[in-house]
Amino acid sequence: MSISNFKNLKAILFITLCVFVMDRTAGVIGNMIVNKSNFRYAKLYTGRLDMDVAIFGNSRGVHSFYAPELSENLCRNVVNLSYNGLGIKVLEVIIRDVLEKTDGLDVAIIEVTSVLSGNNSERQLAPFTPYSKNLTNFLNAQSDSIIPWRKLFTSYRLNGELFYRVGFYIGRDDQSWINRGGGGYSR
Repeated sequence: MSISNFKNLKAILFITLCVFVMDRTAGVIGNMIVNKSNFRYAKLYTGRLDMDVAIFGNSRGVHSFYAPELSENLCRNVVNLSYNGLGIKVLEVIIRDVLEKTDGLDVAIIEVTSVLSGNNSERQLAPFTPYSKNLTNFLNAQSDSIIPWRKLFTSYRLNGELFYRVGFYIGRDDQSWINRGGGGYSR
Protein backbone atom coordinates (compact mmCIF):
# COMPACT_ATOMS: atom_id res chain seq x y z
CA MET A 1 0.00 0.00 0.00
CA SER A 2 1.47 3.34 -1.01
CA ILE A 3 1.76 6.28 1.38
CA SER A 4 -0.86 8.33 -0.50
CA ASN A 5 -3.37 5.45 -0.31
CA PHE A 6 -2.67 5.10 3.42
CA LYS A 7 -3.24 8.86 3.92
CA ASN A 8 -6.49 8.66 1.95
CA LEU A 9 -7.64 5.72 4.06
CA LYS A 10 -6.79 7.61 7.27
CA ALA A 11 -8.71 10.65 6.03
CA ILE A 12 -11.75 8.54 5.15
CA LEU A 13 -11.68 6.82 8.54
CA PHE A 14 -11.31 10.17 10.33
CA ILE A 15 -14.25 11.71 8.43
CA THR A 16 -16.37 8.61 9.11
CA LEU A 17 -15.54 8.82 12.82
CA CYS A 18 -16.41 12.55 12.88
CA VAL A 19 -19.76 11.91 11.16
CA PHE A 20 -20.53 9.11 13.63
CA VAL A 21 -19.66 11.25 16.67
CA MET A 22 -21.64 14.25 15.37
CA ASP A 23 -24.63 12.03 14.61
CA ARG A 24 -24.67 10.48 18.08
CA THR A 25 -24.20 13.90 19.68
CA ALA A 26 -27.15 15.26 17.68
CA GLY A 27 -29.22 12.29 18.88
CA VAL A 28 -28.38 12.99 22.53
CA ILE A 29 -29.18 16.69 22.12
CA GLY A 30 -32.43 15.75 20.35
CA ASN A 31 -33.42 13.57 23.30
CA MET A 32 -32.63 16.43 25.70
CA ILE A 33 -34.91 18.72 23.70
CA VAL A 34 -37.71 16.12 23.71
CA ASN A 35 -37.33 15.73 27.49
CA LYS A 36 -37.75 19.49 28.07
CA SER A 37 -40.61 20.10 25.63
CA ASN A 38 -44.28 20.55 26.52
CA PHE A 39 -45.38 19.27 23.12
CA ARG A 40 -48.17 16.69 23.47
CA TYR A 41 -46.18 13.69 22.22
CA ALA A 42 -42.99 14.71 24.02
CA LYS A 43 -44.92 14.75 27.29
CA LEU A 44 -46.62 11.45 26.45
CA TYR A 45 -43.47 9.58 25.52
CA THR A 46 -41.38 10.94 28.41
CA GLY A 47 -44.05 10.02 30.97
CA ARG A 48 -45.06 13.57 31.92
CA LEU A 49 -48.67 13.48 30.74
CA ASP A 50 -51.50 13.37 33.27
CA MET A 51 -54.96 12.96 31.81
CA ASP A 52 -58.43 11.65 32.52
CA VAL A 53 -59.76 12.22 28.99
CA ALA A 54 -57.72 11.83 25.79
CA ILE A 55 -58.73 12.97 22.33
CA PHE A 56 -57.25 11.22 19.30
CA GLY A 57 -57.59 12.18 15.65
CA ASN A 58 -56.22 14.03 12.67
CA SER A 59 -56.38 17.79 11.98
CA ARG A 60 -60.13 17.81 12.57
CA GLY A 61 -59.46 16.45 16.04
CA VAL A 62 -56.88 19.18 16.65
CA HIS A 63 -59.27 21.97 15.71
CA SER A 64 -62.60 20.51 16.88
CA PHE A 65 -61.73 19.84 20.52
CA TYR A 66 -60.31 22.70 22.58
CA ALA A 67 -58.74 20.85 25.50
CA PRO A 68 -58.41 23.80 27.95
CA GLU A 69 -62.12 24.62 27.67
CA LEU A 70 -63.13 20.96 27.88
CA SER A 71 -60.97 20.55 31.00
CA GLU A 72 -62.66 23.54 32.59
CA ASN A 73 -66.19 22.42 31.68
CA LEU A 74 -65.70 18.76 32.62
CA CYS A 75 -63.58 19.44 35.72
CA ARG A 76 -61.25 16.75 34.42
CA ASN A 77 -57.82 16.74 32.88
CA VAL A 78 -58.36 16.65 29.08
CA VAL A 79 -55.46 16.25 26.64
CA ASN A 80 -55.77 16.50 22.88
CA LEU A 81 -53.38 14.01 21.25
CA SER A 82 -54.66 14.67 17.73
CA TYR A 83 -52.26 15.82 15.04
CA ASN A 84 -52.49 16.79 11.38
CA GLY A 85 -52.46 13.88 8.95
CA LEU A 86 -52.65 11.02 11.45
CA GLY A 87 -54.52 7.98 10.23
CA ILE A 88 -56.13 5.27 12.29
CA LYS A 89 -53.19 2.83 12.05
CA VAL A 90 -50.73 5.18 13.72
CA LEU A 91 -53.42 6.32 16.16
CA GLU A 92 -53.75 2.70 17.24
CA VAL A 93 -50.05 2.73 18.13
CA ILE A 94 -50.40 6.03 20.00
CA ILE A 95 -53.44 4.74 21.91
CA ARG A 96 -51.52 1.59 22.88
CA ASP A 97 -48.66 3.79 24.12
CA VAL A 98 -51.08 5.98 26.10
CA LEU A 99 -52.47 2.91 27.84
CA GLU A 100 -48.96 1.67 28.64
CA LYS A 101 -47.48 5.00 29.75
CA THR A 102 -50.28 6.69 31.70
CA ASP A 103 -52.49 5.85 34.65
CA GLY A 104 -56.08 6.83 35.09
CA LEU A 105 -57.30 7.33 31.53
CA ASP A 106 -61.08 7.17 31.89
CA VAL A 107 -62.33 8.30 28.48
CA ALA A 108 -60.86 8.16 24.97
CA ILE A 109 -62.48 10.20 22.20
CA ILE A 110 -61.51 9.24 18.66
CA GLU A 111 -62.36 11.77 15.96
CA VAL A 112 -63.95 9.55 13.29
CA THR A 113 -62.53 11.04 10.09
CA SER A 114 -59.10 9.72 11.08
CA VAL A 115 -60.48 6.32 10.05
CA LEU A 116 -60.64 7.65 6.48
CA SER A 117 -57.23 9.36 6.59
CA GLY A 118 -54.06 7.87 5.28
CA ASN A 119 -51.04 7.81 7.54
CA ASN A 120 -49.50 10.98 6.14
CA SER A 121 -47.63 11.99 9.29
CA GLU A 122 -46.45 8.72 10.75
CA ARG A 123 -42.80 9.30 9.90
CA GLN A 124 -42.99 12.64 11.70
CA LEU A 125 -43.30 10.69 14.97
CA ALA A 126 -39.74 9.36 14.62
CA PRO A 127 -38.28 11.68 17.32
CA PHE A 128 -40.20 9.61 19.88
CA THR A 129 -38.95 6.17 18.81
CA PRO A 130 -36.35 5.98 21.63
CA TYR A 131 -39.28 6.10 24.06
CA SER A 132 -41.63 3.57 22.43
CA LYS A 133 -41.05 0.05 21.18
CA ASN A 134 -44.56 0.08 19.64
CA LEU A 135 -43.79 3.20 17.62
CA THR A 136 -40.37 1.93 16.57
CA ASN A 137 -41.82 -1.36 15.32
CA PHE A 138 -44.63 0.44 13.49
CA LEU A 139 -42.30 2.88 11.72
CA ASN A 140 -39.85 0.12 10.80
CA ALA A 141 -42.72 -1.85 9.23
CA GLN A 142 -43.84 1.26 7.28
CA SER A 143 -40.39 2.02 5.88
CA ASP A 144 -40.14 1.77 2.11
CA SER A 145 -36.40 2.38 2.07
CA ILE A 146 -33.90 -0.37 1.36
CA ILE A 147 -31.37 1.36 3.61
CA PRO A 148 -32.46 1.57 7.27
CA TRP A 149 -31.49 5.23 7.69
CA ARG A 150 -33.21 5.54 11.07
CA LYS A 151 -31.12 2.66 12.42
CA LEU A 152 -27.85 3.93 10.96
CA PHE A 153 -28.16 7.59 11.94
CA THR A 154 -29.80 8.70 15.18
CA SER A 155 -30.09 12.25 13.85
CA TYR A 156 -32.24 11.04 10.91
CA ARG A 157 -35.26 10.75 13.20
CA LEU A 158 -34.95 14.45 14.08
CA ASN A 159 -35.53 15.58 10.49
CA GLY A 160 -39.18 16.57 10.41
CA GLU A 161 -41.87 19.03 11.35
CA LEU A 162 -42.73 17.42 14.68
CA PHE A 163 -39.19 17.79 15.99
CA TYR A 164 -39.34 21.51 15.21
CA ARG A 165 -42.62 21.71 17.13
CA VAL A 166 -40.97 19.88 20.02
CA GLY A 167 -38.38 22.65 20.18
CA PHE A 168 -40.99 25.38 19.79
CA TYR A 169 -42.96 24.11 22.79
CA ILE A 170 -40.13 24.25 25.29
CA GLY A 171 -41.64 26.45 28.00
CA ARG A 172 -45.00 26.70 26.18
CA ASP A 173 -48.22 24.68 26.38
CA ASP A 174 -49.41 23.18 23.10
CA GLN A 175 -52.98 22.41 24.19
CA SER A 176 -54.22 25.87 23.26
CA TRP A 177 -53.14 25.40 19.64
CA ILE A 178 -56.36 25.51 17.63
CA ASN A 179 -57.57 27.20 14.46
CA ARG A 180 -60.53 29.34 15.44
CA GLY A 181 -61.50 30.25 11.88
CA GLY A 182 -59.77 33.62 11.82
CA GLY A 183 -57.01 32.46 9.52
CA GLY A 184 -54.44 32.15 12.28
CA TYR A 185 -53.76 30.19 15.38
CA SER A 186 -54.78 31.64 18.69
CA ARG A 187 -52.56 31.13 21.67
